[in-house]
Amino acid sequence: MVVQNALDVKGNLRDYPLAELIVEIAQSQLSGSLRLEREAKKVIIYFRDGRVIFAVSNAREHRLFHFLIEQKKLPTESLAKYPGVANDMELAAALVRDGAMDKKAVDDAMRDVVRNILIDCLLLTDGEWHFSPLARLREDIDYDVNIHPTLMDYARCVPLATVEQRFKSVSEAFCSARQLTTNDQLLPHEAFVHSNFNGADMKIEDLRKLGGMPEQGLLQGLYILWLGGFLLRKEWNAAFSSAKIKSIQDAKLARVKEAPKAADEPATAQKTDEATAVAEPEEKQKIPQIELSLDEYLERAENAPTFYEVLGLGKEADATAVKSAYFGLAKLFHPDRYHKAETSTLRRIQVAFTNLAHAYETLKNAESRSAYDFKVRKELEMMEERRASGKTEAEQEADVTAISSWESFDQGMKALADDDYDAAATMLARAVHYSPDNALYRAYYGHALSANDRMRHKAEAELQAAVKLDPVDWKVRSLLVEFFEDMDMTKRAIGELKRYLEVVPNSTEAARILNRLSQQ
Repeated sequence: MVVQNALDVKGNLRDYPLAELIVEIAQSQLSGSLRLEREAKKVIIYFRDGRVIFAVSNAREHRLFHFLIEQKKLPTESLAKYPGVANDMELAAALVRDGAMDKKAVDDAMRDVVRNILIDCLLLTDGEWHFSPLARLREDIDYDVNIHPTLMDYARCVPLATVEQRFKSVSEAFCSARQLTTNDQLLPHEAFVHSNFNGADMKIEDLRKLGGMPEQGLLQGLYILWLGGFLLRKEWNAAFSSAKIKSIQDAKLARVKEAPKAADEPATAQKTDEATAVAEPEEKQKIPQIELSLDEYLERAENAPTFYEVLGLGKEADATAVKSAYFGLAKLFHPDRYHKAETSTLRRIQVAFTNLAHAYETLKNAESRSAYDFKVRKELEMMEERRASGKTEAEQEADVTAISSWESFDQGMKALADDDYDAAATMLARAVHYSPDNALYRAYYGHALSANDRMRHKAEAELQAAVKLDPVDWKVRSLLVEFFEDMDMTKRAIGELKRYLEVVPNSTEAARILNRLSQQ
């Protein structure tokens, strides 16, 4: 027990979020178990050489039995014959043995269960964690869950202010962990950050001097690339010190050499850990059960006039209610849960989650909430003034919509100026939602989307719609021409310029660009 206590590492998720712990363990190639506890919630994540190989939770929805029913992998009557199965491992073995499912299908289902557990736990902002290198699984259990894509999606949804807090010094250094491949789907600003690494360590202060993007964009890019396994992080306040990692690695070598029968001990530890986790009573739900479909959630997130409505709360809700509402919605509608959705749907989910996180970040503490409430009160006062002036309800709503759309457009343009295209697309999408017939809003929305390779078709559609709305606005047309140039579609760019000159024949700027492109 003395050796085990000396090797164990403990902490709080407020100081070290789960995503960062997983990456630390992965980059140090440690084996063992990471136990998480928050009130009645208990989870154990198992690692082998830094890889996530299994996880178990005491929540009913995280059991293989529940997952198979929910996903309609097997009919309920088929699963009813296994009432006495003690844990997921026994159920998986029984399903394969009886021919109810083939091994690949069962293994895939187990990976999905593990991934769902991790997604759920990534949202925890407090709770205790305890890593033990001696509590391990049997050698024949290894589901090898690729967690890095999930960690990247998680990092992309973390508010910029929170990301900034995860960096304590500009002396922190990073280096490239691997080269990019054609299968890596990085966003433009992420690929740009990665391009600065040429084999040598780079400190944040050195990257800042190179320029090319704003501070927040740089830090967000580093955070995403680190969690995604593209970068290694050095010289920072890690949960696992280099001395502790060396002790764990040395102890592992000594144990293999001196006690070859110790292979039985991980199996015993696994049995105890898993039984403990599953035997705990299911977490007492302080978070209310939310009955809301995905479509209803997206509709609310996109159209709610205030942050309170985004969270489904009244203005009298206290901080506990705000937190419960956020985590209840995040648990159901986090983008990671919909990674197989169509691109357009996934983008809506990501934007909605950004709005949800923004609402939570604003309302969770008294200071920012007070400032927001003041802004809302001013808007209500303006509405009362307009009502007193004799304007109809439709005219009042039009005024409010115009103000909301302009504020969203203004924030989107500021994000574009900072080269933060993701944030710009989010705010400009909101502006377009409020004012779908505003050609300039739609043109800049398309421009922001064009930075994302996966959104190029949507970007072109928005730009074409903007031109139809206002065919004589040069700024609108020039953004479409610029888009075609960037796509190496010179003929289409020339066609747009000619069509514009038919409407506005005296445009010297359009004529100049047409002449340049025609000579290429």
